[in-house]
Amino acid sequence: MTQSSRIVLAGAALLLLVVFRFPLWRISLEAPQYPEGLGLRIWVNTIAGAGPHDLRNINNLNHYIGMKPIEPDAIPELTLMPWIAALLVVSGLAAAAAGRRWMLCGWFGLLAVLAVAGMVDFWLWGYDYGHNLDPHAAIKVPGMSYQPPLVGSKTLLNFKAHSWPDVGGWAALVAGILAAGACARELRRRREAASSPTSRGENHGCGTSMQGGDGERKPDEGAQVRPSSPSGSGGPREGLVAEATPTPRTGPSLGALRRFWWLVAMAGACAPQGPVPVKIGEDTCSHCLMTIADPRYATELITRKGVVHTFDSVECLASFLLTGKAGEMASLWVTDFENPPAMVRAESAMFLHSPHLPSPMGMNLTAFAPDADTAAILAKYPGELLDWQQVLALVGGRRDIGPSGTGHGGHGTEGW
Repeated sequence: MTQSSRIVLAGAALLLLVVFRFPLWRISLEAPQYPEGLGLRIWVNTIAGAGPHDLRNINNLNHYIGMKPIEPDAIPELTLMPWIAALLVVSGLAAAAAGRRWMLCGWFGLLAVLAVAGMVDFWLWGYDYGHNLDPHAAIKVPGMSYQPPLVGSKTLLNFKAHSWPDVGGWAALVAGILAAGACARELRRRREAASSPTSRGENHGCGTSMQGGDGERKPDEGAQVRPSSPSGSGGPREGLVAEATPTPRTGPSLGALRRFWWLVAMAGACAPQGPVPVKIGEDTCSHCLMTIADPRYATELITRKGVVHTFDSVECLASFLLTGKAGEMASLWVTDFENPPAMVRAESAMFLHSPHLPSPMGMNLTAFAPDADTAAILAKYPGELLDWQQVLALVGGRRDIGPSGTGHGGHGTEGW
């Protein structure tokens, strides 16, 4: 789920708090003998008159035509609705915090089902209220019923009844529209990702899908790749991911050795061809689950199976690697701060640790190409130059970043 969808979902959930402060529905009655009109307000936990004596006057009028009195304490739905509304608010905020697409659409589905069930229950209550009349009433009109309209206006004898949502009802409707729009956008993004060539593995020839979950994508062509070293010698060919040899199976048999070399060959055939262009504002960090917002700090970890984990900072990449969640790693990529979105290998990159250049997760780590002008960088941003192993050691000493830690947006940086 994108950051914008999470914000919309949280806003929709918080919007439901309006129902605790304002009525959900309003029913108004117009008649010549009541020039100021009569009205009812249906709240989340009670029914009250629009005016000081409206509920009592409506019950007195209803008595003459055989309708039952409106007694809020006798309506069980008014006891349940506050709890249902509170559940929707809490579950909506939890889904926004989790950032899962299925939770967003599930919350909208729950809201829609409860809204439909509420309207059906409201109609049934009105039907019973207007049709089940006292046969001994003072005023009886053959064939006449007095069910108020569900939505809209209706003439009942010399009264004209109007039934419309009140402030709380409109707020709930807007919350549903916001959630529906966010769910539709997330589903469209999922379909677009599934229909793209890279999601079908067309550029790899491995015969298996390389598509991951949130924060994971497969490598494709189009990423800018810098050489692994300034001279371009003494390493793998420029722009290619070096093959990593898997651990061979033990055993003295010739068949075991053959299987080992077959695995090596398959690993080489399925090895990714390079970094993936990170979609700024859409891709999420596989470690802290936040949306990647700054193209100068985007990083990637590519597994041997071709899955790409994207990150919003060097420290998130390092922390994710140190957790051991990466599996069999093929390559690590960091963005050259001076030339985004070009990426260099983490092992050959140069890193600046400087409080004068804060990074997204607040650990003040910034990656540069190996041939960057170190003197100019240090003159502009005084700090310490590190290699990749030193970055891992630094992050390993402060692992309190990520979904349950602190530090995002520059917070929690004391001591870094």
